[in-house]
Amino acid sequence: MVAARLRSAVVALVFALMVGHAGAQAAPPDFPSRTVRLIVPFAPGGGVDIVARLVAPKLGEMWNVPVIVENKAGALGAVASEYVAHQPADGYTVLIGVVGSHAIAQYLNPHLAYDPVRDFAGVTVLTYSPLICLVAPTSPFHTMKELVDYAKTKPVPFGSPGTGSQQHLIGEMFNLLYGTHFQHVAYRGVAPAMQDLLGGHIPMVIGEMGSSKPLVTSGQLRALAVTGTARNPSVPDVPTFTEAGYPSFEVNSWFGLFVPIATPKPIIDTIAADVTKIVRSPQMSARLAQDGWQAGGGTPEEFTKLWRQTAKQMSRVIEERHITIQ
Repeated sequence: MVAARLRSAVVALVFALMVGHAGAQAAPPDFPSRTVRLIVPFAPGGGVDIVARLVAPKLGEMWNVPVIVENKAGALGAVASEYVAHQPADGYTVLIGVVGSHAIAQYLNPHLAYDPVRDFAGVTVLTYSPLICLVAPTSPFHTMKELVDYAKTKPVPFGSPGTGSQQHLIGEMFNLLYGTHFQHVAYRGVAPAMQDLLGGHIPMVIGEMGSSKPLVTSGQLRALAVTGTARNPSVPDVPTFTEAGYPSFEVNSWFGLFVPIATPKPIIDTIAADVTKIVRSPQMSARLAQDGWQAGGGTPEEFTKLWRQTAKQMSRVIEERHITIQ
């Protein structure tokens, strides 16, 4: 426990230092002057990839340079993260990181080939991606309370995209907070978990809104609750966890932009400001909302604070539930 607290203190110090890093450096006056690459840590077609391909052409128009999307999938985001960590710190290679790769991985795998804190600077939130509790339409559970009351007395298996994924950890967080007995079942991605839920082989899945929404709106799955401080406009009939009676269950889920740690602060500020303009524009906000996402944006300092809070939240769950990756 002492070692864990010491590590948390060190991580906090590094986070604080990296907010103000490279302040004395100046951005080139013509930045960007050539192709910028957005690195997506997953295969084409997923939620992160979709958002990247919505934002990239808008950035290209604003900057008058090509902004291309490159997919480098593998190891829950670690392949792309390691790659970007070793790229020149000049703002021309930007990673779209997720909670799994930048707020969870360092606590589960001490042998990572990159360090999410020491190797990266946060730029801005791209989107917030709510998570949603799903059951089959034939399930006996029609409300979150019914499911929770049952799970306090008997084990309830739930599927996630894999051990150490954020979906896995929030199920374990619920066990910590409310004394439930949700039992994790790891899949190789969210699609297989959804297929087993649709087929009646597993009673519950914690899904990501972007991929889950079509199944909910079509009636193929029933949604019991969604994360967030307000109802999600894309599924307005689904209550938040707070509305469902679980106000302590606040979870941050986001896609964010990261660059190598030595990138000059003025370049980081430029990328953050321009991405914020794009994702908060009425047109882009509306397009993101179609898939249940919420526009991000904001300063590097605001994002770093959110990143730090999420990492602290996830590290507590990992420590107290004794979660490891074999």
